[in-house]
Amino acid sequence: MAKTVATIEKSLARMLGAGGTDPVSELADGDAETLRELVQEVLTGCYLPSDGHRPKWAERLLSLTFRAPLQATITLTNGSVDIVGASSSAIAGERILVDEAFYTYAGADKLLSAWHGVTGEYSVTFYQVALPIPDDVTGVEDTPQCPQHGPLYPIAGYEQEAMLRGFANNDFWLLHSAYSQVSNRRNSRSNPRGYDLGDPWYYYIDSAAVMPDQYPTPIDASGTLETEESESMEIDGATYSGPLPAFYPSQRFTIYPFPDHALTVEFRGTINPRIADETTMIHLPADVIDAVFMPLCREAVAMNFPDYRGDNAKFLIARADTARARLRKLARPQRRAGGRISVKRGW
Repeated sequence: MAKTVATIEKSLARMLGAGGTDPVSELADGDAETLRELVQEVLTGCYLPSDGHRPKWAERLLSLTFRAPLQATITLTNGSVDIVGASSSAIAGERILVDEAFYTYAGADKLLSAWHGVTGEYSVTFYQVALPIPDDVTGVEDTPQCPQHGPLYPIAGYEQEAMLRGFANNDFWLLHSAYSQVSNRRNSRSNPRGYDLGDPWYYYIDSAAVMPDQYPTPIDASGTLETEESESMEIDGATYSGPLPAFYPSQRFTIYPFPDHALTVEFRGTINPRIADETTMIHLPADVIDAVFMPLCREAVAMNFPDYRGDNAKFLIARADTARARLRKLARPQRRAGGRISVKRGW
C-alpha cells in the first residue's frame, strides 16, 4: 500500500485542529515544516530502526559497472595539480598510471597531489577503481558479487588496501599470496610500484569527505552519474551546480586490485528514502503504512507539538509501541534458514 506525503500530512494536520480541504496550509507559521520533518523522521525510523531490527525490504538491489582502463594523453606541469586533456568520462577517485607511478584523480581536471615530474605530455592510463553509490543508500549488506569473478571480500579501507599492495603479513602468511592460494584463481599482476592490477578481490566503502573546490561526481536518484560541473543536482533539498559544499560525504564503492577490464559488481544496499515534496509516494509492504507508519506519525505529532490538545496521548503512545513491535517482527520475512555454511578449506 502507498500514500502520498500530502495525504499523510493532511491527516496529521487535522490532529492539530486544522480543517478545510487543505489543512496543512492552515497550520501556524513553521508548523508545516516541522510536520514534514517528523514524517521524514518516522520514515527513516521504519527503514533504519534505532534498535537495529531493520526489515529486509529496507534494502535495494544495486549494480555498478566499472569502465575498462582508459588510455589518454595529458599535459602535466611540475608543482601543479592541474591536468590538461583528461577525459570527460573520468571521475573522481580513479587512479592514473603515469610513468610507472599511480596518482589519484580528484575530479575537475585535477590530481589529488601535485605532479613533481618534468612538465610535458604523458601517455597515461585511467583505472576506474571507485564508483559513487546513490545518495539514499546508507550501507552495503551481505557479500557483493562480481558476476565475472565471484564474491568480493571486505577490507577496512584505504589503509588496508595500502597494506595489501605493500605485501604485508598477517599471523600466518603473506596477504598477497592469497591471490594464488585459492581454488578459483583470478588473474593479477603487480606494477613496479607495488600496485596490483587484474581481477578484483576486495572492496571497501570510502566515505571520506571530498575537497570543497573539486566536483565529487555523485549520482542522482535515478542512478545517472554526474560527471560535468555544469550539471545541477539536488541533495538534501538544496540544488548545487558545480562544486558541492565542503565536506560533502560522497560514499564510493572501491575495489582492489585495480581492474584491467570492464566489470560489474552487484550488491544489496541499505536505503533511507528521502521525501522530495508533497507528491512523494511512500511505499511500504502489506499494511505497514497503516499498521506501523501512521501510528508512529500520530505519536510524533502528539509528542512534538505543544499545541496538540488531544487527551489521548497515552493511547497514541501505546499504539506506537505496538507498531514498533510489529516492525521488529517484519525484520525476518524468511522464517526458516539452512544450517551453517562455511567456506571451503583453502579460501
